[in-house]
Amino acid sequence: MHILVLGIPLGHAAPEIGAIVRPEVVVDVASDRNLEDFATVHTWSRVFARDETPRGDKWFLEARLQHHLLLGASQVDVNGTDVEAYYELGLGPTGIDARLGGPSSPARLRLGALRERWGKLDLLPVLDVLNPSEGRTGPLTPPDWQRIPVPMAVLKLGKGNLRSETVLIPFANADRLWLRETDWSLVRQGMMAGLFEDMQQWEGAEASDSLAAVLPQAALNAKQLDPSYRRGLDGAVNGNALPQALVGNGEIAQRFELAGSSYDLALMAGLLRSNNPQAILDDSLRQFLIDERLPDTEDLIQGNLAVDGGALKATWPRTGMVGLEGSALVGPLQVRADGGYFTHHVVRTDYASATTVPKLAAGVGVDYVRGSTFQATLEGRWQHLFDPPDDLVLAIGDQIQIAAGVRGGILAERLWIQVGGAYDVSFNELYARPSVTWRASDAVQLELGAVILEGFEFAPPDTLIDALTYRGGPASFWSQNDSVTLAVSWIL
Repeated sequence: MHILVLGIPLGHAAPEIGAIVRPEVVVDVASDRNLEDFATVHTWSRVFARDETPRGDKWFLEARLQHHLLLGASQVDVNGTDVEAYYELGLGPTGIDARLGGPSSPARLRLGALRERWGKLDLLPVLDVLNPSEGRTGPLTPPDWQRIPVPMAVLKLGKGNLRSETVLIPFANADRLWLRETDWSLVRQGMMAGLFEDMQQWEGAEASDSLAAVLPQAALNAKQLDPSYRRGLDGAVNGNALPQALVGNGEIAQRFELAGSSYDLALMAGLLRSNNPQAILDDSLRQFLIDERLPDTEDLIQGNLAVDGGALKATWPRTGMVGLEGSALVGPLQVRADGGYFTHHVVRTDYASATTVPKLAAGVGVDYVRGSTFQATLEGRWQHLFDPPDDLVLAIGDQIQIAAGVRGGILAERLWIQVGGAYDVSFNELYARPSVTWRASDAVQLELGAVILEGFEFAPPDTLIDALTYRGGPASFWSQNDSVTLAVSWIL
């Protein structure tokens, strides 16, 4: 039996079907923060099917389920434990890859929920900017899950050395991250309650009877905040003012590629939209945070603090971009390079605000591969922000990073040892992700690993104000999350 979908005959033979279930236990190796999660379990599950028709059309389908269990100290009960668990069901890359005009046609159309990757760099990407990112579990997110498939159409033309690729992303999209009360959120556990407690000692606390009565209850409410409500509110805040799902609010990009026998070169350009918002906190509220003072009672009574349109205004700016990527074989080495210029790159400034600046970035990578059992990679990236503001957080005007990875297999390729990491020269901080993997059978794989984050100049933030004004880099910011990991993968 054949099923006809968009003119593509499906079912000429049994499709390829598979599944991967990967639970990973993460244990924090140091009790360096009172309210951190001492253990988490992240389960990533995928079920996929794909097939190709006799004329060369393809279809592919992937269903995804992720489940997360977080165990940490209770903010309310000193000797208690907070248990948080949630799941999310979604799609992986799903769609069709069809020939337009017959088997010999030079035109192909990929359509569906797609993950389109640009750029040649893997560890320090420059041009992998088309899909939003998954940041809710930090570096614990598996590589296949770090970019989120979104509705997309990709038209490819050409069969020879010169090829064209046009990308249409019809709807605006947002990166995923938690804002509060997790190990990998911008505001860590207890920081919000701590702010309300500190505010009771701010200038004006005694004169403002109304606020003095409210702040203790606000601190208690922050400690007792329901996790499900918090996650829903974080999602709403992170998607605040996201443009409506109209084609006119989407993105379009073009790529031309020249491929030779030992090299390839590509030029791309696009009118994209930022996947993270340019949020601006109201100036009057921002000043209260800077001065650490409370408004007086008269201002509260007369409504002088009412903010038109809300305290935090968000926009999702467009950016024009041009990029160049290429790779070539040089003896036993594979050399790769990326470069790109972006007209409006969103950067965070202190006290919960953001702005945009032009950005130029470039990187180069070198690979050495020996057979199927050994691979070594070295990459470097430089980023320059034009006219950056003085109050940048987690970013600087010029940033230089170096990353490396080594992977080797022994014992008939059943035991794999991998060491990967990055050093940020500008922030003087280190991130490493070593692991040992044992392929117990064709269906079962065990992996013992670690997450190592070290800031040599900047201590992690202790309070909400510290987090809003932090001057270190990401590895320093989350350096209290060093962990040991154990994962089991069932491959069906």
